[in-house]
Amino acid sequence: MILKEILEKYTFSEIFTELCEMIPDLNRKRPEIQEAYDFLLAQQPVTSKKKITYQLIEAQDSDDCFVGAEDRCFEAQWNVIIGKEVIIDNDVEISLFEIACNAFLCILLIGFKPRRFTELNEELLEMLR
Repeated sequence: MILKEILEKYTFSEIFTELCEMIPDLNRKRPEIQEAYDFLLAQQPVTSKKKITYQLIEAQDSDDCFVGAEDRCFEAQWNVIIGKEVIIDNDVEISLFEIACNAFLCILLIGFKPRRFTELNEELLEMLR
């Protein structure tokens, strides 16, 4: 399944509510994030040989592990990212909803964004500092 198909399973409100649980200040950027979500889903996905693989990743600053996809999976234009196939390693438990939330946030933070979303990207990065 490609990422766009996963994102389309959920409404913006469902994803945004979950993201606000992780980042409470996000709520003040709702209109801009809604615009980005709508823009993203309006894009025609570009087929890519690269995949987004959700796996266990070792934390850099501790002995802990977490489930996620490597940042490099999201280092592309938005229409390329949503065209990538999503793979879940066998030893990983993650729902499609969790993938949708994580991937959307990663797209906003890491993806090669259209210029109109540069300010939003900078504000989101500032919130996470």
